[in-house]
Amino acid sequence: MTEEKGNTAKEVMVRLKTKIENDGDVENVELVTFGTLHHMPNATYIRYIEHVENNGKINTTVKYDGTEMLIIRTGAVKMKQLFKIGSLTVGSYDSIHGTLDLSTHTNALNHTVNKETKEEEFKVSYHLFMQDENVGHYHLTLTVKEENNQ
Repeated sequence: MTEEKGNTAKEVMVRLKTKIENDGDVENVELVTFGTLHHMPNATYIRYIEHVENNGKINTTVKYDGTEMLIIRTGAVKMKQLFKIGSLTVGSYDSIHGTLDLSTHTNALNHTVNKETKEEEFKVSYHLFMQDENVGHYHLTLTVKEENNQ
């Protein structure tokens, strides 16, 4: 990897919390792994690998440009999902079971930085539709924290 001043990828701990609300039911899912954080002039990128039981691994890239968030997953699952406040955006979810059309209506998208703890937090709240059917209101919180072993 070439090092460009200010554009070097940093090793980070990644914590992804997902809260799903659907028909009165609430489900919470949490993933903790390691990845990289890369600040570019026009966007911030977070990359990490998810290991899915009986399904292999999924490479995930999150791109945040200040107004939109794009999540791209490749590997055992292929998915592309765009979040833009107040907009209905379309995407897809490909797995061994086939392809599903996704659409999201994003209610909120926030990014905060805590320089003291070297933590960044990305929050997105949205309604998810699969094949035009509402499957719930999702709240994602993606927290990245710089590793201190540098």
